[in-house]
Amino acid sequence: MALITEFTKINKERQSAHGPVECAHSIFTDGSGKSYLQLETFGSKERKIPGKTSQAIQLDETGAAKLKEIIQQAFPRLR
Repeated sequence: MALITEFTKINKERQSAHGPVECAHSIFTDGSGKSYLQLETFGSKERKIPGKTSQAIQLDETGAAKLKEIIQQAFPRLR
C-alpha cells in the first residue's frame, strides 16, 4: 500500500491502454480526523487468486487536489 504525496509528469515513448479491472474505493478518517481516499485494484480475471488486491493506493486531501488538477488537464470536458 502506498500514500501518494507527489506526482511527477513523465513522457514515455510507447504507451498502450491496459485491459479493464475492478477498482474498489473507500473513504476513511484516521484518529486525528484526517480523511483519506483508498483505491484498490483486483487484477485480471485470469489471476491465480481472484479477488485478491493487486494494488492499493491512498490519497490525502493534498494528494487528491494534485490528482484532480492532473485529471482536469487530461480530460478538460469533465466538470
